[in-house]
Amino acid sequence: LSYVNLFFHSWYKQGLKTAKNYIKEQLRSHKNWSRVNINDHSTKVQWGKYISQFFFLDNHSKGFFVGLHRKFQSKLYNFAKKHSLKIISIEDLIRYRRKNEKLVEKIEAIRLPTEYGDFTLHLYEDKFDNSTHLALTMGSYTTQDSVLVRVHSECLTGDVFQSQRCDCGEQLEMAMHQISENKSGIIVYLRQEGRGIGLKHKIKAYKLQEKGMDTVEANNKLGFSADLRDYGVGAQILKDLDATKLTIMTNNPKKLIGLEGHGLTIVDRKPIKIPPKKKNKKYLETKKNKLGHILDL
Repeated sequence: LSYVNLFFHSWYKQGLKTAKNYIKEQLRSHKNWSRVNINDHSTKVQWGKYISQFFFLDNHSKGFFVGLHRKFQSKLYNFAKKHSLKIISIEDLIRYRRKNEKLVEKIEAIRLPTEYGDFTLHLYEDKFDNSTHLALTMGSYTTQDSVLVRVHSECLTGDVFQSQRCDCGEQLEMAMHQISENKSGIIVYLRQEGRGIGLKHKIKAYKLQEKGMDTVEANNKLGFSADLRDYGVGAQILKDLDATKLTIMTNNPKKLIGLEGHGLTIVDRKPIKIPPKKKNKKYLETKKNKLGHILDL
């Protein structure tokens, strides 16, 4: 069943192991599934519709077909057009579910004393891929007209080792300082290293930057888009913490759009101003010119 295996492979690459197991169970329940000739044209139509029934977007949608591996897409689009099947990508499906279902679960909350004051650390788990994310809260933020919030994507090199390749660690520290000054607020710490490409590829991208590429060119060279971050998990964490009206500390307008798309209200944006350094000036210029960040350089 190479057709179905490609389907499984696409989901697995997204970390959706539960989806793979779920579809296997559904296929096993079909008494004739082991005898399917996937190369038969009529069978492709039948099984396309059979698999798609598990992934309706809503009760009124019919015939949705989920996208397969990238190299198969052109054939899939032609196949869907010929048989009047609609297509959605795995990413679209994840984004839809994160917007309409609660897919994070709070595992634990502890006291976390820091040099910026005493926070409460909340540990969350993503039900899709079992990845963990964090939130730091301080004070009675629910009594405020809007909650002071920083949604921060993990940067091991900047946050932990204080790398001067970027300004990530300094942004995190400034956010903690401003929440401490405000005596209330939330930091959501999302584990999406390297703008979503992961630590291994981020280090590879750094190596390409040492050879003259900028951060966007390096990502593209490795086969990634400039920014793969998804703020759906962050939005769900904020909702779970009863924060719906937000003052966001960010220089990135796309982050505002990403959060508003999940039903949160952005009352105001508060910039995080970090003076550029000699070693990260090119990086910051790229963020401004190619990624649309609002920076005074």
